[in-house]
Amino acid sequence: MPLKKIVESGGWVKKGDLLAMIDPRDYQNEYASAKSAHDSALKTKKRVTALAKKKFVTQSQVDEAVKVHGDL
Repeated sequence: MPLKKIVESGGWVKKGDLLAMIDPRDYQNEYASAKSAHDSALKTKKRVTALAKKKFVTQSQVDEAVKVHGDL
């Protein structure tokens, strides 16, 4: 996680001065990845649930989807 120092060590600061900035790209990438995984899991669970109502998948397939994707 790259850190950009705004104030050098030993430098004078006053209340409210920005001391350093953290590069947000790592957090943004991690969030995007987690959101993508969540969205995919939600779609899978909805698809399996809809197929179960039409008796196109077995109850064990529904149980597996719920187990893998949790309570979304």
